Amino acid sequence: MTRITTTIRAGAIGAATMLALAMTTGCPTPSGPPTSTTTTSTTTSTTTTTVPAWIPANTCFDGTTTPDITYEGPEDTANNATGWSSSDGSCSGSPIGQITIVLADDQATADAKCADLTPAQPVGVNVVGTGLVFTPAFPSDAWQCFFPPV
Repeated sequence: MTRITTTIRAGAIGAATMLALAMTTGCPTPSGPPTSTTTTSTTTSTTTTTVPAWIPANTCFDGTTTPDITYEGPEDTANNATGWSSSDGSCSGSPIGQITIVLADDQATADAKCADLTPAQPVGVNVVGTGLVFTPAFPSDAWQCFFPPV
């Protein structure tokens, strides 16, 4: 008598393997053509990353020598900031106007965004490049939309 030992390691076995095992262990051979089985497995993974706001909403920028500005956000939205009559970091008093601040790496990108959002104020001026000092400091890629120079 011959003893056959078969070890199957992790994973599924197909119909052909089952037929081979049945034939070597003395099990009756199934009638008809051998069947074929195909197994497909798909794994989907989703990763969600939360990116902090470019400038947090409702940030008050102390103008010190110029009017305070409250950035309400979101970025690249018309009238997303307000200028105030205060210049002490309180962003209080009377609002003196709505401001549009865009996120851009360069002048051309800022101009294009400003022209799209505020056609009457199509020129982007880099807030840091104005020489005006705000606390906290505006990011270097913050541009305010202005009227074109005359």
